[in-house]
Amino acid sequence: MPLLHPDPGFGRLLKVFWRQGEPDRVPTIEFWCDREMMEAVIGEQMPAQWRSREERELALRLIIRFWFEAGYDYVCIGPLASLPGRLHAPRKIRLS
Repeated sequence: MPLLHPDPGFGRLLKVFWRQGEPDRVPTIEFWCDREMMEAVIGEQMPAQWRSREERELALRLIIRFWFEAGYDYVCIGPLASLPGRLHAPRKIRLS
């Protein structure tokens, strides 16, 4: 569920990093989030594969939308590449 009034601002984070006084609130950042959590917040499913340009563009739009709607002051984006095979066993988490 997204915040009713998200107020992200990268300037908050820069203010803290550059030690330019206190921001209006503590910056909110996260370096990683489960796909299931992102889907629950934005109410849409992420593409299962990111092989085509369209799938990568859709995934990028949804990722940015998640970070905005969750109110984070920083968007963490890694490489948008699909690797062959599995790197680890899938984990299942409960959101309720």
